[in-house]
Amino acid sequence: MTTKVTIETHDWPASVTTNRNHDHRTDTSRTYGWSTETVFVPAHEKREFYLTNGLSISFEELPKDATGLPNDLVVPASAVTASSDAPNED
Repeated sequence: MTTKVTIETHDWPASVTTNRNHDHRTDTSRTYGWSTETVFVPAHEKREFYLTNGLSISFEELPKDATGLPNDLVVPASAVTASSDAPNED
């Protein structure tokens, strides 16, 4: 089953975040994954998103003068690399 969600902005842009989880199991293997994507929707535009099992969506109206995603929504590659190289302190 798929659900279509339409985001139509007016004078203010928006950010739309999708989160996807998957869990696949067979008798001999198991995989699990998670991903997230945030996109910028400019003012006066319409975008369609499709929800399926394991996918959720959230959206937020941004300041009227925004021309892209706020920096706090963007994770720099250096932060991901630094955290993956950090020693495990469990």
